[in-house]
Amino acid sequence: MISPDEIIDEAQRLASPKPVQKDASFVLKNLLAQVEEIDFDKEAYPKVEKLRAKQKDIHDPDELSEIQKKLDSFKLYQKHYLIITIEKLLEVARANEWDLCQRLADYYVYNGEYWHVLNKEELAAFLGNVAEKMGVPKFDSRYYEFKDKLFKQFESSAHLPEPEIDGNTALVNLQNGTFEITPKGQNLREFDPDDFMTYQLPFKYTPEASAPLFERYLSEVLPDQESQTVLAEFMGYIFLRNLKLEKVLFLYGSGRNGKSVMFDIIKAMLGENNISFYGLQNLTDDTNYTRAKLVNKLINWASDVGDKLQSNTFKQLASGEPIEARLPYKEPFILRNVCKFAFNTNKLPADVEHTDAFFERFLIIPFDQYIEPERRDPKLAEKIISNELPGVFNWVLAGLNRLIEQEGFSHCEASDQVLKDFRKESDSVALFMDDLGYKADPESWTQAKPVYQSYREWCFSEGLKPLSKKNMLKRCDTLGLFTSTKNVGKVIHIKKHQVNGHAH
Repeated sequence: MISPDEIIDEAQRLASPKPVQKDASFVLKNLLAQVEEIDFDKEAYPKVEKLRAKQKDIHDPDELSEIQKKLDSFKLYQKHYLIITIEKLLEVARANEWDLCQRLADYYVYNGEYWHVLNKEELAAFLGNVAEKMGVPKFDSRYYEFKDKLFKQFESSAHLPEPEIDGNTALVNLQNGTFEITPKGQNLREFDPDDFMTYQLPFKYTPEASAPLFERYLSEVLPDQESQTVLAEFMGYIFLRNLKLEKVLFLYGSGRNGKSVMFDIIKAMLGENNISFYGLQNLTDDTNYTRAKLVNKLINWASDVGDKLQSNTFKQLASGEPIEARLPYKEPFILRNVCKFAFNTNKLPADVEHTDAFFERFLIIPFDQYIEPERRDPKLAEKIISNELPGVFNWVLAGLNRLIEQEGFSHCEASDQVLKDFRKESDSVALFMDDLGYKADPESWTQAKPVYQSYREWCFSEGLKPLSKKNMLKRCDTLGLFTSTKNVGKVIHIKKHQVNGHAH
């Protein structure tokens, strides 16, 4: 039985105007329709037009013959067809408020509102069709060598250098314009190809929009106000290209606590094409393949954290610094303006680097409210997405404004505490020493070999991966449990104390 609400929703959907087509294929089809046959002789040699005009006014056979000889001397070579075809194509595109370009390892078409990535094969076929329609002889325009050279000419003529980024400006592309935030204020303005926006949020900016259902959801799954504040700021951080806060978001908690609803809402707000979904372990491995897929993404959001990660690569990704990437069988390239990263997880990385620089990259928001079965609404995300995305965006916008004003995230006690716990719980050496009652004692020492053996056995019993002996001793020094060398070998300056009233 269909409910009245479902009938109303369907009626509103049918009554809503259909969005104007803006995908790459649509633009290329319409751009090709605007292409006309051109006079390559006239384009290659400006004198041709004057000679032809003069030819019409002369009747003397000798003079006509002389002019014809001059006209015949202007030979068209392949380079003329290649250069003129691409330059004329770009002129036609820009005259119709479109554009084409090559940037980094990708090719783009501008649809009047944002830049779309073009498939290389699709672009190559399109350029061949353009050449033929402009009047390049058929057996040239269809010849594979000519098409290869035409594509290379496009790469040369349409190359777009890396755009300059104003660190004090945040831009967000929406259906009704580009929202610009600067220290002087904020406003919705016209689309501009020079912004090089490669996405568009799937709704219009509506300053008065609210999100009461979303707010109720937040108060239930994340009642801590400081956590809500920081979460909104991170969502705003997604749109900042040049503010180096160097944070990766982790929504942390066991299941049935609302993390997946938040993920679904943000995925809908940003548009699925603007998000990648790769696990942290894959992103930090040595192949670079996964990182190559981050081009033009706003955020990578996944649930797979993994047990191992390359800590240096993780820090580099979090910082937004240029990083090497490549696709299989392709040349490596430097990825700049790397997207932001977020993960839904019930387990934080186990194999970590125990440095401040590593842990400072973590922005952990605990989702610790278990939602009882009778309180769960399986359609909650769908309801918010259908009705409240402009209001959710305004919540994000408030966080973005705070972030720019403060040049950093607001304080969050809950986040600080869970990070502190994470640092301790991920340090197997500190946990071992604490559990067995070892304390630093400069006047005492214990041989390192039996302590390390005891540490290994303890790790296996606790389900933890032990460090190598060398790294375990390094960790002892870092913890203030200093090591030295005596005639019996390596020793650790520790002494057993009582733990919970029992001597160890």
